[in-house]
Amino acid sequence: MSPRIGRRRTASLSTVDRAARALELLADQPAGLGLGAIAEALGVKPQTAQGLLRSLEAHDLVVQTERGGPYLLGPRVHELSRRWTARCDRVALARGPVTALAKRLNEVVLLAEMHGARVAGLIEAHADQPLSVSYGFELRDDPHVMATGKVLLAYMPWERRAEILAGLNLRRRGPRSLTSQDALERELEGVRQRGHATTRDEAVEGICAVAVPVRDATGAVKCALGVPVPGVRFGTRRAAEILDGLRRTAAEIERRWGLAADAK
Repeated sequence: MSPRIGRRRTASLSTVDRAARALELLADQPAGLGLGAIAEALGVKPQTAQGLLRSLEAHDLVVQTERGGPYLLGPRVHELSRRWTARCDRVALARGPVTALAKRLNEVVLLAEMHGARVAGLIEAHADQPLSVSYGFELRDDPHVMATGKVLLAYMPWERRAEILAGLNLRRRGPRSLTSQDALERELEGVRQRGHATTRDEAVEGICAVAVPVRDATGAVKCALGVPVPGVRFGTRRAAEILDGLRRTAAEIERRWGLAADAK
């Protein structure tokens, strides 16, 4: 009896593997694939591939445009993706990559978003450093002196940004704080062109930071990922290392949030 159960289980898993592979193949082919091409890619006979595709078609996971025509991903795939994206816990999905980056860099890493005109921390992963910078989860009303804040301001719709900038108190926080709206607008345009923001002695003397945008499944920038660093550790080489880590981690978070690689 046991050998038969083992064979059934193996066959069942093979069918699931082939189904998953077929969906992956079709995901890369917007114009669809014919039965022969799918069978060849799966390494099975056309009759076997046809039976598999018919099962997937019964669940609307694939569709055939016409008899003998190519197969495409079905509406059920898109529906499941939309449902998952709408209900997923973005913080839970991002926590692993953020924590891993903090451990790799041995620096504090902050994932933040805008709440009205203020920056709110979603995740703050700490470092094993005797000297580090922590913003915690306090709402900050000075986004223009934070690297994460600059990113969030730079990528929001210009009408909303103009509204927020008009209400900002541009008093000097650190020796290099931007204290005019014109200077801040130029800085934000530079952030968009570079794809990242940097601060040096802007929030407080001796504190630097780097941040990059993080896009949701629609491609909109909803969060910023940043690393604040004491100035004594922020040389050119270290800044480049932090920026590279931020970009890689942002890409991983975006992948987990459902952003397609070509959606940026």
